[in-house]
Amino acid sequence: MRLRQPIVVLTAPPGASGRYSDPFPAPFPMPCVSRRTRRSIGAVLALTAAMLSQPSAAWGPLGHRAVGAVADALLTPDARIEVAR
Repeated sequence: MRLRQPIVVLTAPPGASGRYSDPFPAPFPMPCVSRRTRRSIGAVLALTAAMLSQPSAAWGPLGHRAVGAVADALLTPDARIEVAR
């Protein structure tokens, strides 16, 4: 029969400073996980999300024309002369 070991969460008391205080505490207790491991997990999750996201089509041709029309309407007279050059 295998004995289960208790999970021990080491946290500093509120307002404590020194060796065991963590400036970036986990949003939930993570027993026996170092700060370096948490950062590595976060970096891996961020890279995975970036790699799996589909490239967006941005505005598309119609959207670019609409944004251009709004920009033309907001040009000052001096800027309109410069754009016409």
